[in-house]
Amino acid sequence: MDASICKMKDNNKTMVKIIDEIVDQGIMDAIGDGISIQDIGLKILYQNRVHKDFFGDHVGEYCYRAYQCSNHNGKECPLELSFKDGHTHAEEREVQTDKGIFHVEIKASSVLNKTGEVIGGIEVVRDITERKKGEERRRIVDEFTRKVNVHPDLDYRLHEICATLVELGYRMVWVGLLDVQTKEVIPKAQAGFERGYLSSIKVTYDESPLGQGPTGRAIKSREPVLQNNMTTDPKYAPWKDQAMKRGYRSSAAFPVIEEDEVIGVLNVYNTYDEFPDEDIGFLQSFANLCASYIKNSELVASLQELFLGTVNALSETISAKSQWTRGHLDRVTHYALDIGKEMGLNEKDLKNLELASLLHDIGKIGTYEEILNKPAKLTTDEFDLIKLHAGKGAEMLSTIHQLKEIVPPIKYHHERYDGTGYPEGLKGEEIPVLARILCVADAVDSMFADRPYRKGLAMREIEEELRKGSGTQFDPLVIQAFLNTLP
Repeated sequence: MDASICKMKDNNKTMVKIIDEIVDQGIMDAIGDGISIQDIGLKILYQNRVHKDFFGDHVGEYCYRAYQCSNHNGKECPLELSFKDGHTHAEEREVQTDKGIFHVEIKASSVLNKTGEVIGGIEVVRDITERKKGEERRRIVDEFTRKVNVHPDLDYRLHEICATLVELGYRMVWVGLLDVQTKEVIPKAQAGFERGYLSSIKVTYDESPLGQGPTGRAIKSREPVLQNNMTTDPKYAPWKDQAMKRGYRSSAAFPVIEEDEVIGVLNVYNTYDEFPDEDIGFLQSFANLCASYIKNSELVASLQELFLGTVNALSETISAKSQWTRGHLDRVTHYALDIGKEMGLNEKDLKNLELASLLHDIGKIGTYEEILNKPAKLTTDEFDLIKLHAGKGAEMLSTIHQLKEIVPPIKYHHERYDGTGYPEGLKGEEIPVLARILCVADAVDSMFADRPYRKGLAMREIEEELRKGSGTQFDPLVIQAFLNTLP
């Protein structure tokens, strides 16, 4: 034991001599990383200036007590591993200091005496907190990009912008759009600790006190406006009490500019008294994304309006082919949508069902008008020609990308549930559900409408015919759904 103690003392004398030589040269304090020198028992013999600034003065203490406030350091640290094999070891670790929680990278190497014996070690600690924040920020932004790229809906995208910024550590975020008539800023999306804040305040961009906050000033100046330490700025008085209740201490407003016109504002709230300068450009990029998404939404709406106008024009063209079928497409669409809603179809399927109903007879554009307008029952040959319209319609629409999802219901709306229909003799659930719905809606209106050779049936009689055809011509579930819609 005495020999061991003497040996440790000798080793420590050697370590102190090494430290004195390094310190005398001023090397340690010139290095930007934290450096500590420890003996073989992990007692701290020396800390450079950066290390002391970071962790405090712990010379004479065991490193695991100084860093982790414990009597044992648990798993082997990089320095212990280096003591074992002589190699440099490193790890990344989260540490608690008087200044807060930091991410650090620790690299440790052994110090050897002249005989090659390990007598202590040097530990280099680098603050990588900002790097870790950057990595986490990139991860969150990448996830945000992945999600919004597959969701073109404007409300969803604006909400995801707010939610992403909250995930990055901001207290609350909202996007407001401008009402040019009232000069109010109307909340469009928000995320974070809001707790009724937006409903309790009013924000404008006029010359009243409600227009002098960061939001109003950002709109009028077309530049980001920071509201650091909102408790001391009299311009923030209209909103201060409500903001303080929710822990807001600073805010920033970023104008959303589309084609040189301010159309909205991205508002960000923080729990700190000041916004870091490095956040400003980053947050403005999200305001620019808001503008891009709004512009794309307007473009999509414009194209959708043009597209629906084209569909309606085609629908009118189809109706004009026969004097006996005027109004048929509108009525079929009405029945089909009632059935679809009763069956719980989602919004996308209902929209496709509506388009398919309006265009289900488009193949008749290529059918002889004298056959369509014939005031008597069709011959077998004439009916065979008529039967081609489903396939022709599907072929006509298959080249239009926006209509690709309604090609199957148009092609198969004359299939029968028992497999005896046309054009391919599909059976049961082989028939797309929209086609099965369209089949019933089309049949209902065909029975209801007057023809030169017969009067239309009353709805009571149509119900009887539908029940007879349930399971043979028609899907029983679709029939039941239609019957449920009747008064």
